[in-house]
Amino acid sequence: MVTGQAYPKKAAAGFLAALFLILHCIAPVLAAQIGNVYDDADILTEEEIVELNGKLSAFSEESGWSIYAVTTDHAGGRTSRQYADDFFDAHTAGGEDGAALLIDLDNREITISTCGAVIRFMTDQRIERTLDDAFAYVSDGAYKDCFLRMLSGLENAYEDGVPEGQYNYDEQTGEISRYRQITGLEALLAGLVACIVGVIVFMSIIGSYRLKFGVSGYDARQFGSVSLSRNEDVLIGQHISHHRIQTSGGGATSNHSGTRSTTHHSSSGRSHGGGSRKF
Repeated sequence: MVTGQAYPKKAAAGFLAALFLILHCIAPVLAAQIGNVYDDADILTEEEIVELNGKLSAFSEESGWSIYAVTTDHAGGRTSRQYADDFFDAHTAGGEDGAALLIDLDNREITISTCGAVIRFMTDQRIERTLDDAFAYVSDGAYKDCFLRMLSGLENAYEDGVPEGQYNYDEQTGEISRYRQITGLEALLAGLVACIVGVIVFMSIIGSYRLKFGVSGYDARQFGSVSLSRNEDVLIGQHISHHRIQTSGGGATSNHSGTRSTTHHSSSGRSHGGGSRKF
C-alpha cells in the first residue's frame, strides 16, 4: 500500500528524471551554437567552439566585420557556396560587412563567402591562398584549426588593407567596379594645390580692384555694371549606348596582380565574393 506521503516523493523523482532526460537531449544542441559558431555537423568539441568564438569575437570587434564559423552535414541540395551565402544573408542585415566560413561535410568542401567591404579586402588571390592553408587541416580532420587558418586569412587581409588597383568583377554581368582610395601623398598634394590656387585668386582680386586692407580705391557706382541676358538650352533628343566589356578566359583582365575579386549574387540578391575547395 502506498501512503499519501509517497506520492510527492515519486512525483519529485519523476520530475527530476524527466528534467535530466530533457537536458541530456538538448545539451548537444545548445553546445553546437555559441556566439557566431554554428556546429550543425557536430564535429567540434564544446571547448573548441568556445575558443573559436572568442577569436571570432575579438576580430569582429577590431574590424567591425560580422564573421561566422559554420559546419553542416546536410546542405539541403545546395552547393557549398549557396549554403554559405544563404547563411550569411539570413543572419545579417543588408549592407553588413563580413564573411561566413563553412566546413561542408555534405559536399565535402570548405568555403569562404564574403560580403560588403570584405569583398574588397579578400581578393581572389587572397581567397585561394587562405583555402590552400586551411585545406591541409580539414583533410586531417583538424576542423578547429581549419577555421583558425581561414580566420587568419581574413586577419591578414584586414591588416594589409585593400590592394592598390583592386576591382570587383561580376561573373554574371561582366560589370567591373574599381576601388579608388586617396593616398596620403595625393591628399597632401591636393591641399597644397588648393592653397596655391587660393593665394593666386586672392592676389588677383587685390591687384584688380587695388584693395588695401579695408580701404577701397575702386568706385563701384562709377565703374560697376551688371548686364543680364536670357539663354535657354532645349533638349531635343538623347541617345544612351551600353557596351558590355568583352572578357576572355572568364575574367575581364588578367588576375596575376591579385587585385580582382570575383563576385556573384546569392538567392536573396546580395553580392558576395569568396571561393571553395574540395577535400
